[in-house]
Amino acid sequence: MRVNCAIRRFPLEKTPIRSLCGSQFGYGACLSAISPTLAQVQDPWELSHTAVSAHASLVAASMIVAGLVYDRYAAHLPQRTVLRAGMVAVAGSAVLFSLAPGPSVLLSATLCVGLTSTFVQTGGLALLTGQQPAQRARSMVAGTLCASVASLLVPASLLAVSDVSGGWRFVWCAVALLFLGLTTLVPRDEQSGERAAVPDGDRRAPLGRRFALVAGAVAVGVGVEITVVYFSPALMKPAGLVLVAYYAGELCGRLEGMRTSQRGDVQALMRSVVLACTGFCVFWLVAEPGVALAGLALAGFGISRFFPLGLSAAVGVSRASGARSVARVHVLVGLAALVAPLVIGTAADRIGLGHALTAVPVLLVCMAVLLVAGCGTSVVRRRGVWAA
Repeated sequence: MRVNCAIRRFPLEKTPIRSLCGSQFGYGACLSAISPTLAQVQDPWELSHTAVSAHASLVAASMIVAGLVYDRYAAHLPQRTVLRAGMVAVAGSAVLFSLAPGPSVLLSATLCVGLTSTFVQTGGLALLTGQQPAQRARSMVAGTLCASVASLLVPASLLAVSDVSGGWRFVWCAVALLFLGLTTLVPRDEQSGERAAVPDGDRRAPLGRRFALVAGAVAVGVGVEITVVYFSPALMKPAGLVLVAYYAGELCGRLEGMRTSQRGDVQALMRSVVLACTGFCVFWLVAEPGVALAGLALAGFGISRFFPLGLSAAVGVSRASGARSVARVHVLVGLAALVAPLVIGTAADRIGLGHALTAVPVLLVCMAVLLVAGCGTSVVRRRGVWAA
């Protein structure tokens, strides 16, 4: 399916999948390196918990800003050029991170990493918007799988050098080299004189009500994901085992998504919502540790496909350009990442964490309602299978 002339300039057949996988791997590497780095410098630099949380807020805010401005650059430059420039910018931000002499520069480096890495993720995903829905969904799941692998490898690397003085700096230098290497995976523009990747008409076109509903569902799903990751460890000890169970389920979900997403992103997404709700309720309500952890792994399995399949569905119903659609979804995702921990944390302080987490199944029901409203007749029950 060719959704606009911008996509016709960059058909996926001529854009190697390694461009997508490389950009998502790098994005996962960047974001997963921030938290362990802060943990290593918190005591030596005497960082307060408020200062540490400021980094998380900056990353979320940078996603919003990058989502708002990305399509402006994509309107005047080929998407591949924007993606390649973003990779170079991330490399520079990683170098700044590695050279940070103190907390203030480190905070600035976090902002730069958040802005530039979101550009790279958006650019990689925007190249896929001209695919058929099932193929696009499968490609996006493949990209998020690469991000998951990076999210495991980079923290492990930081742990391995934690006993070395300033070892985290070497890891960030390696991240910078990684992004410089990734620029070689982005194909050169077919025509050196090529101008805008997204015509002005497409950039100004309304996204449409259906897009707003589906993109809202994606944001709600991301809010659920962040809530589960932030607060589930507080319900059971040891916290590390809880996160291992969740991320193991997430990784399995993305591996399985490579197969099931071929049937259509809406179909697989609705099933993921059901699995996530069922798994979280088991974890939340069952006292037996083994059963509870299995429920959390099931929740992670379902949650793992919220963003890639939801983004694919949102692009599919949008009336505007693919790059603009992807960027606007990132704005809503950034808002969810910024607001969800604050709202749930405030509620937990007042009524208790167990009661506050009632919001998770409620939000999942809201997500399903938004998907049905946004996709309309694309979500129907036929012969016992959700059809898309």
